[in-house]
Amino acid sequence: MSGGLPVSLVCFGLLGTVAQDGGMRERAFAEACATQGVVPGTADYAHSMVAVHQALGQPAVDVFRGLFPSR
Repeated sequence: MSGGLPVSLVCFGLLGTVAQDGGMRERAFAEACATQGVVPGTADYAHSMVAVHQALGQPAVDVFRGLFPSR
């Protein structure tokens, strides 16, 4: 892709297609956050996961906009 903006994070969701995901949603958010430098064991990680849990049912894009407002 030439001339376009650099992509640092891409997410897509399957909202409404999984009743119980066995923690997959949280793992997916954790992995996506790790690409932005937010890793397990840090205060930022704990804060991010609380926000992810509180945002249950909201579109993933809105959750990421809340977690990374400057990106």
